[in-house]
Amino acid sequence: MSLRRLKVFCAVARCGSFTTAASELAMTQPAVSFQIKQLEDELRTRLIERGGKDCVLTPAGEVVRDYAERIVGLHLEMKQRVSSGASDAQK
Repeated sequence: MSLRRLKVFCAVARCGSFTTAASELAMTQPAVSFQIKQLEDELRTRLIERGGKDCVLTPAGEVVRDYAERIVGLHLEMKQRVSSGASDAQK
């Protein structure tokens, strides 16, 4: 499971739209759809109900969103701490 897919999933969940998430991520809508499909295939379950312009998370999608947000947040925190520690070590 890639961090990129989790970031894309979080954006779609937050935006409620593949198109809006694609714009936010500077990606094409088909690329966003592909990332979500790959994540769904990997987890062997549908995460998002697609309909019209809006999309809604399935119950499994809600669970994945909670974990994905934590994973993405921890990744960002790690990068910040390492970066901060690296600059401290150079002083």
